[in-house]
Amino acid sequence: IQGFVQGILDGAIHKEDQEAYLNTVLAETKRLNLLISDLLELSKVESGKFPLNMRIFDINELLRQCLITFEQAIENKKLQVEADLGENRLYVYADPDRIAQVVTNLIDNAVKFSFPEGSLTLRVAVREGKAYVSVVDTGEGIPQQDLPYIFERFYKVDKSRGRKDGTGIGLSIVKKIIDQHGEKIW
Repeated sequence: IQGFVQGILDGAIHKEDQEAYLNTVLAETKRLNLLISDLLELSKVESGKFPLNMRIFDINELLRQCLITFEQAIENKKLQVEADLGENRLYVYADPDRIAQVVTNLIDNAVKFSFPEGSLTLRVAVREGKAYVSVVDTGEGIPQQDLPYIFERFYKVDKSRGRKDGTGIGLSIVKKIIDQHGEKIW
């Protein structure tokens, strides 16, 4: 960022090339903002000073709302969506804002890593009085050897492709939120 801006200010980058360099600077500042936000969020969660606002809410409605926020990204990738939510209403006791954060992160990953024209499925099942939420996509999947590490901060599968999607912190935050609820994610 500094080098590109300095090059523009010094006149080392020609006027006709400046827009391309400024777009790169903008993309990098967005990436850094995301990284900083994620780090602050993770720090809050890990500090233990992150109280949950537990209450009863309809998990199916929350899932529908989260899915709607990805409508454009889903259309852009031409994904088929199936929402197998079982019962019309399903009430759970949790922090709805934090659960929305978890679901949003999982749907975001599913959309991001699905193959174009693939599918995205949300499922809710009830077993022994608990709601189990699944987010399933038709992407490449996570290699078996990487599975033990996906909830570690900054861990990214397939570092060789140099993907800039995300910060590698999202699943770590998700895990901490689920742990704070006394539940499990896999």
